[in-house]
Formats: sequence, structure tokens, C-alpha cells
Amino acid sequence: MRLGKLTNKYARKWHDIPYRARVILGHDFITLNREAPMSPMSDAVTIRNYHVTIDAPVEAVYDFVADLRTMPQWAYRFCKGVRIVDNGAIITTPQGEQYFGITGDRDLGVLDWWAGPTMETAERWPTRLIPLPNGRSLYNVTAILGATVPPNLDEHFADELGALKRLVETAAVPASAAAN
Repeated sequence: MRLGKLTNKYARKWHDIPYRARVILGHDFITLNREAPMSPMSDAVTIRNYHVTIDAPVEAVYDFVADLRTMPQWAYRFCKGVRIVDNGAIITTPQGEQYFGITGDRDLGVLDWWAGPTMETAERWPTRLIPLPNGRSLYNVTAILGATVPPNLDEHFADELGALKRLVETAAVPASAAAN
């Protein structure tokens, strides 16, 4: 029992630690240094992970999320409208229009979100789909934010991933029904 409490305690403690990030041009990675002193500069990074278990095969979840036309149905707090363009979409958010694209590999469960003012300045939020027993799926989103976390972000992700779960499970034959 005590071990569970320690795990939860430290999970909460390390959940919202801002990191200083160093981006090396020409490389596809960010070096995170927790030891570096923090400053009010814009290179601070906050990382949060969100997940949902969906009673549908990985392929069904991948196909639904990869179809940017479905975004307003499940990411309804973030995406108010979508206009498909070459290599992605222009989405309408509460803050205005921005580019949104997806890159991925269906067989590997890699589905990365790219968002920003333009396609050239878009930043990646990695998402992953992991197959679970009995045809179920785990969908994990890694949110890479600046020093300031938007208000109610945890609640918004919970609502939106819950909506994604309901929509995919309604559209797909649930794994539990397929087993019967």
C-alpha cells in the first residue's frame, strides 16, 4: 500500500516540472536539462501525458484520428472548424486559425500532431497507439507546452479523449462484442 502512495506522490510531483529545452538545428530532437536554472525566457518546456483506453482495434482509432475532418467532433474545445489543405488543415481554434497536420505510421501506431501558426513553424506533439489484449487500444498523447500551461488543460483533454473514445467505439465493433 505504501509503495502505491509513494508512486502517486512522485508521479504528481514530477508531472509539471518545467524543463529548459535546447533545440539543435538540423536534428529532430530536443535536449531537456532539468539542472539548468530557469528563467522567464520562452525556452521552458512543460510536458504532460494524457491517455485513453478504447474498446476498438488500433487500426480503427488510427484511421479516425488521422482523418482531420473528424477533429471538430472529438477535439471540440480546441478545434471549432477544419479546412483541409495540402499536407494538413487550417483549423479554427478559440485563439484563431492555425495549421494542423499529422504524420505517422499506421503499422507502428505512430501518429504525430503538428500544430502552429504555419506549416513551417508547426511543432510536434507525439501521440502513440498501443494494442492491448482483446482488440482494445491505448491512445497516448504527449503535450509539449511552453512555460505557461493553458487553464483547464487537463479537464479539456479528459473531455476530448472521452469524446474520441465514445465516437470510435460507436463507429467500430467493440472488441468485447467481437469476442462473443
